[in-house]
Amino acid sequence: MSLDANRLSDALFGDTVFANVIMLGAAWQQGLVPVTSDALMRAIELNGGKISIDSQLGQGTVCTVTFPIAANASAKPSVSSAA
Repeated sequence: MSLDANRLSDALFGDTVFANVIMLGAAWQQGLVPVTSDALMRAIELNGGKISIDSQLGQGTVCTVTFPIAANASAKPSVSSAA
């Protein structure tokens, strides 16, 4: 599998700051990360992040990811992507 996470992150979120998260997700989906989804969600929560998923049959799915940022950071704190 090949994935240009920087390009994908920039295209989806307007910044490459999320490239590592994209890579982790891709590796996890391939079974390369020996951690359960519950453990990943808990780690995200413990670090102040939040992931919510709203899926409607025939309508699509909306995933909202919120990451905490430092007061002086320039990254966008919340990004939503519809599939």
